[in-house]
Amino acid sequence: MEFGEWLCEEVLRAVPHRHFVFSIPKILRRYFLYDRKLLSELSRCAWETLKEFFQQAVPEKDAVPGAIIAIHSFGDFLGWHPHLHILCTDGCFSGSGMFCVAPLFALKHLEEIFRHKVFKMLLSKGKIIQDSVDPPALRFKVQKLTCRHGSML
Repeated sequence: MEFGEWLCEEVLRAVPHRHFVFSIPKILRRYFLYDRKLLSELSRCAWETLKEFFQQAVPEKDAVPGAIIAIHSFGDFLGWHPHLHILCTDGCFSGSGMFCVAPLFALKHLEEIFRHKVFKMLLSKGKIIQDSVDPPALRFKVQKLTCRHGSML
């Protein structure tokens, strides 16, 4: 059985979902090149971002989104470009197992949360100093690649 087939049959529930891509500015990529353990931390930052964001959007007690995160380290031209592809439920599961769909939202707030979490992580690991945390030129990007209620991949 192929991985995608296994996911569809055994793991994923038939609920609305989104495909996101989380990427970081070029200037920060070198830290991940020379310390590959940071890639798992980047994944954790993205998960915590989605969890926080969707829990705010779906105000149910004990609400948790579902997500599968794949770390990619190269871009189209095989250059070093760490980024994350994320298949995420378009809402949260409540403590009772019921699914609540999230309302429509802009990606800007999601990018801001991700930016904050990545900077906080890099600061805690001693990779950057506080003065480098908030230059306006550092753009984080979150893209939505499928329609709001797209079919499974």
